[in-house]
Amino acid sequence: LIYNGIKKYSQDVFLKRNDYREELGITAETVLICMVANLIPYKGHSDLIKSAALLESKNKWHIILIGEDSGNIQQSLIELTKEYKVEDKISFLGKKNNVPCYLAASDIGVLTSHQEGFSNALLESMLAGLPMIVTDVGGNPEAVVDSKTGYVVPPHNVHELANKISKIIDKPELRKEFGVLGKKRVETKFSLANCVSEYEKVYDLVLNN
Repeated sequence: LIYNGIKKYSQDVFLKRNDYREELGITAETVLICMVANLIPYKGHSDLIKSAALLESKNKWHIILIGEDSGNIQQSLIELTKEYKVEDKISFLGKKNNVPCYLAASDIGVLTSHQEGFSNALLESMLAGLPMIVTDVGGNPEAVVDSKTGYVVPPHNVHELANKISKIIDKPELRKEFGVLGKKRVETKFSLANCVSEYEKVYDLVLNN
């Protein structure tokens, strides 16, 4: 098994944090939650919207959704935000070419897929220092160590998702701890150098036998 490898970000990305928060209208005290995934039913955006209606956080928060409308479901998701009365708490940003800048502007990452391979978007979010809340599908639990770099929750479980999001919103010290450990995990286990090295080992093994 050879894991995907992620290249480190330029530090310039993180210098733009406040600029991008200002662009989004996000105040300094607001906890910004980011999900990077194309709008496809199995990515579970509807679960995140429903969980948003259950959040009982004491702090201000906002969710941004980055990804193109591949499944032609954006309008139905917008209607869902209105149905659950969270339309002012969730922003659809569409496809972005500067995703790392939005990750740097964020405080928490989520991935609510019902099925998944091994998500580069998840690794990229961790590399940006985001504590992650992900569903227990595909490679998600291999990337995120539950209760150490974030939380792993059952797919489709809106109440548990809301519970873990609320918990991490209200504990900035926990967010920082998870984020630091998650970034370190990507840098050591899922680096581009590690990925290349593992492929080289495979080629050497094949060519020398």
